[in-house]
Amino acid sequence: MATALGVFAALTPAATGVAVATFALLFALFRVVSLGSLAAALALVGAAVYLDGRREVVALAGLVTALVFLRHAGNIRRLVERRENKL
Repeated sequence: MATALGVFAALTPAATGVAVATFALLFALFRVVSLGSLAAALALVGAAVYLDGRREVVALAGLVTALVFLRHAGNIRRLVERRENKL
């Protein structure tokens, strides 16, 4: 996530800001890092579409989001089962 944050901060700062704000809000509310990360990845795609619009950036955001969801499969399972650890 940190590498993606740096890449997208350079490519599309406004969309990255939306993603960071999404992460911060959900983390503040629920204290679950994985929930914030997953939501931020989704928010990045939406924000890239609306705030940036470049097909390459939107496609890269979609690819990164897909990879984030694949890598977080265990976390998603625990979130659904309400067993994910809180910070």
